[in-house]
Amino acid sequence: PYHHPLSPSASRVLSYTISSSFPTPSPSPLSSSQPRRWFNSRPASFAEATAPVVDATLSSTLTPEQQKVLEKEVQLLEKLAKCLVSMEASPEDIAAVKSAIQQLEDLFLLVVVGEFNSGKSSFLNALLGEKYLEDGVTPTTSKIDILRYGPKVSIHDRTSEGAEDQRIVRLPVEWLKEISLVDTPGTNAVYHIHQTITEHFVPRSDLVLWVTSADRAFSESERKFLETVDKYRKKVLVVISKIDLVESVEERAQIVSFVKDQFKTNYGISPDVYTVSSRNALKAKKAAAGDNSLLAADPQWADSQFGTVEQYIQESLSREERSFLKLKNPLGVSTHILKTYADELAAKEKVLSGDVDVLNRIETELEEYRKDMKNDFQYHLDRIDNVLLRLNERARDFLQEKFVITNVSQLVMSESLQREFEDTVIGQSSTEIDQAVSDMIDWILKRNAKHWDAVVEYLKNRSLSTSKEIVGKVRTQFDYNRDSLIH
Repeated sequence: PYHHPLSPSASRVLSYTISSSFPTPSPSPLSSSQPRRWFNSRPASFAEATAPVVDATLSSTLTPEQQKVLEKEVQLLEKLAKCLVSMEASPEDIAAVKSAIQQLEDLFLLVVVGEFNSGKSSFLNALLGEKYLEDGVTPTTSKIDILRYGPKVSIHDRTSEGAEDQRIVRLPVEWLKEISLVDTPGTNAVYHIHQTITEHFVPRSDLVLWVTSADRAFSESERKFLETVDKYRKKVLVVISKIDLVESVEERAQIVSFVKDQFKTNYGISPDVYTVSSRNALKAKKAAAGDNSLLAADPQWADSQFGTVEQYIQESLSREERSFLKLKNPLGVSTHILKTYADELAAKEKVLSGDVDVLNRIETELEEYRKDMKNDFQYHLDRIDNVLLRLNERARDFLQEKFVITNVSQLVMSESLQREFEDTVIGQSSTEIDQAVSDMIDWILKRNAKHWDAVVEYLKNRSLSTSKEIVGKVRTQFDYNRDSLIH
């Protein structure tokens, strides 16, 4: 049995340790009517444009106590990675754990996901204050854009770094110095690779912001995709976009209630749900041109309801809460992986337990077979003994008849006596013994072959009946070892 370095109990203890290392933040009043601080793409100075960009790291934001928690978590994750290697786990799962370790030193990742044409890119543009990202009714790219701070707009393709599906996009937005926004390819697109790329990136996220459209909120395809998010135990924010398409306040409330009910029913969680009009929010921001008082007075800004979610991301999502979520992120990934392989080990243990029972039954049958063979073997021995017994009796009678004084002259004729002995005493005894031994050998071979065929057929049926019980898409050394033992 494998002893998981990050067992469910250890995971709970570490989760408690992380929680106790961060004070509970006091809630901030949220108001969608008040404008939030936002930044447009002002021209960068020469010094800013040429200075190297240094991204903030998690370690630089932690207290000494929190730093100890981080070190302990890294040690446990490294042990888990080694354990997965020894278990011949899938390369994807091993890479996920190693990636979780690396992510602990990166910026906080707020990953924005949603189906194509859900308003995802429009939401990000409104949040950033400029139309930096393409949006439209058709899926256009399979790249994951990681938005980080930079003095000027720049795009760095990470293909040379082995991440051909990722780009680093630098934007002159101040609050991106501590948060990385991630724009993912739209899911449920005609290009299935888009959804695959997004699903593979979800485990790296520290917070998932899910965008759904008010005109088709929480579709069946969205429900299936969100199962990927749920199995990694990610904290989720829900944004219902295009709320301006729904004029009735009652209908808006019904949509929000429906989405909340679906999350509670399907995943047992109650995420924060925000309704926004990204189009109106971006229009208001561009019209205000950076003047917060003008923004506050713009009816479009109030109607967009964008201030609430913007306040949470830029202000309420404090450095401590980001660090807390960052440290908890690997726990969700590792817990999911541990459960996967714990289930696999349990299935293998069940198969092996059944194999042991089968072998014990075969051993019992072999013991019975030995007893039967011993009893039946005695028949063939008795048959040979009878031949030898008759031979002994004929020899005794022959000697009594021939070895007397009156027959001395005949005894001198040894060749004649020898021929008579062979004819009278030995006779067919040699042939009878050969036949008895030959029959006995044939009997042994047939009995052994019949019994062995039965055992092989039994094991073959056992192998076939349990082949589907072995968890794992790819055959591992466990499967090969088991096959070699069975066959």
